[in-house]
Amino acid sequence: MADARAINFVFGSTVALLAGCVLGFLYYNGGRKPAIAPPSASTLPADHPALPENHPPIES
Repeated sequence: MADARAINFVFGSTVALLAGCVLGFLYYNGGRKPAIAPPSASTLPADHPALPENHPPIES
């Protein structure tokens, strides 16, 4: 059976690697605008289609 110390080291290394991936992702994407703007965005182009007349009400 594997030594408990070795198992803890492997587990800790895996968690540290995952945390590094998350931090790298956040650093890389910091300050970027989302690719898809929310529907209430005021920066939508003028030719953006409106909701159809028979669309059910959107609850916020």
